[in-house]
Amino acid sequence: MFEYLASNKSTLETFYLEEDKAALDPAVVQRYFKKLSAALPFFLRYYFRQTRFTYVLKKGEKPAYIFEVDISSGKVRNLDIATELNYVDYPLQIHTTAFIFLRSIEFRIFSHMSNGKRVFYKVTKSKKKYMEMLNLVFNFYEYDMLPWYRNLRWRSVESWVMRWRELWLYTLFARDLMFGSIDPAKYLKARFAKDGDTCGDSAAWSDEPDSLKTQEKSGQSF
Repeated sequence: MFEYLASNKSTLETFYLEEDKAALDPAVVQRYFKKLSAALPFFLRYYFRQTRFTYVLKKGEKPAYIFEVDISSGKVRNLDIATELNYVDYPLQIHTTAFIFLRSIEFRIFSHMSNGKRVFYKVTKSKKKYMEMLNLVFNFYEYDMLPWYRNLRWRSVESWVMRWRELWLYTLFARDLMFGSIDPAKYLKARFAKDGDTCGDSAAWSDEPDSLKTQEKSGQSF
């Protein structure tokens, strides 16, 4: 491992210098989320009402930008970098670099952000379902399945008829998120599991009421 790091040191240092030069225009962020919100059906905008996502974007080891995003309206508020990010006022936090965030806007790859090793989610138990739904929304939006009218073209209808099982699974996922959270074990049974075993990872959450315990994830989606 150390030999690998040493052999790629110059490449990594060049990349980190490029990362630190990333500059974000709040107007670009506002435009992206306004367009995303406009593409959502009314019931999803209603679902996200009074819910704010906080993006903490770093340069080097320090926060350079903090954006509070209202998905239901598409409004973005630029917060002071000295803001105390407690979990009462900011229960849905996404920590990554300004460079990665900008690339996600430019290339429409927010749906892939959760797969990387440079993003950390800090979420309270009671708000976890909203983060899961946001990741699902990014998938639908960036794969041109939103707005909904795009799915009414003949080519899309023909494709979905052949993939009806997948469409049914998406419907079940959406139902689960509306009333709780996705449990992959309900849909993906381990082929050789013993009775009572399930496949997939499960997160441990506190059962205490109004718990502010958080889960930090790197390189995984919820």
